[in-house]
Amino acid sequence: MNTTGVNVGWDRRGFLKLTGGAMLYAGSGGLLAQTLPYRVGVGSGTDPYGATIRAIEATADWTPALTSGRRVIIKPNLVVGISASTGTITDPEVTRAIVDLALRDGASEVLIIEAGTTQAYFTECGYDFFSSYDPDGRVRLVDLATQPVILVDIPRGLAYRKMYLPALIFEPNTILVSAAKLKVHTLAQATLSMKNMFGLPPQANYLSPGRTSGRYALHDRSVNESTVDINLARPIDFAVVDGIVGMERIGPYGGDPVQMNLVVAGKNALAVDLACLAAIQLPLARVQHLQYARSLGLGPSRFDQIEMRGDTVSPRAFVQTPVIPLVTTYPKATPAIFAPNRGEATTIQYTLGQPGYVRVEIVLTSETKPDVVPVRVLRDWTAMPAGPDVLAWDGRDEAGVVLPTNRYGIRVTTKSYDFPPRLWTIGWVGVRA
Repeated sequence: MNTTGVNVGWDRRGFLKLTGGAMLYAGSGGLLAQTLPYRVGVGSGTDPYGATIRAIEATADWTPALTSGRRVIIKPNLVVGISASTGTITDPEVTRAIVDLALRDGASEVLIIEAGTTQAYFTECGYDFFSSYDPDGRVRLVDLATQPVILVDIPRGLAYRKMYLPALIFEPNTILVSAAKLKVHTLAQATLSMKNMFGLPPQANYLSPGRTSGRYALHDRSVNESTVDINLARPIDFAVVDGIVGMERIGPYGGDPVQMNLVVAGKNALAVDLACLAAIQLPLARVQHLQYARSLGLGPSRFDQIEMRGDTVSPRAFVQTPVIPLVTTYPKATPAIFAPNRGEATTIQYTLGQPGYVRVEIVLTSETKPDVVPVRVLRDWTAMPAGPDVLAWDGRDEAGVVLPTNRYGIRVTTKSYDFPPRLWTIGWVGVRA
């Protein structure tokens, strides 16, 4: 076991590939010893409970001061009722380790929260034992579908300026722990600690028209931007990622299990997720929600700002989805606010990461309703090469009528030539009279 805080045993070449050579190395060993602001702990082995304890304690950031006298809320990834051996859900032993540390350090209460597509799959995922786990009754399983929600402001939100979230995660003296899974995702590319928060918004408020379950209204704006908005609204206080059995190929629940024997933990969720990308050798350029998080200052901007501590592990490149979804940059309008009644127009620009089909439209959205109402199509489904695209908009709808003063979305929808799922990205533009 390595406890120096400077060498996690990951392949040097793999790190350089991920970071473009930005990591610092000492000779042929690991990272250059230095004082770094983001500590990430690693636990290795086939025992999920022991690996989790070692990963958390290696950070030196889980202390009694963090949890004593406070309610600890743990959000695992129980997206479907299935065994942890499939690589789909958070192993209950990983969650148990977090519960034990919280109780040891004086937590007043520990809540394990989740809301599946039709129910909270506590029984199916092997979590029922927590209902009687603590003799003093401090541990409870909570189905978020039974909890009240509040509308929370998100001043720096990308897809949303307000969002409905469970009221309990905003209560005083509450610590939010993401007990996530190390797996791929067809649209987000990776489901780690920050993407795990996608299960917090209530389905009833984000159910797309025509669907019977799921939070697809969040997808309709942007799964990547919405993920970041949730983390902006309620930052994670401590992140743990279960990689004992991960998932490769096509996630988040239809992929192949892969034995990684790895748990990654830390106070900063973005730092933990970047470390996980290094472990599975997935380039950051493919994971748009983490790029957004980095640009908003939610954690380290470079890998060399992360100090790795704990057990030695070896990276293993995950087999990704057959075709990477077409990712675009955040659409921007110049000017961002314009007056079409005065003859003004705006220029919209975005960059397409790979060749494919693109649709660009102006839409009207609501912060309290899931609907996305089309207003004007600027580019219908068109085969486009990779690279920048520039469009003009005169502030009029399809009938040629100048739109009233409001904030409108610039929604770019993409799909590759042979990969059916669509990916949405949304930016904003203001019209004034």
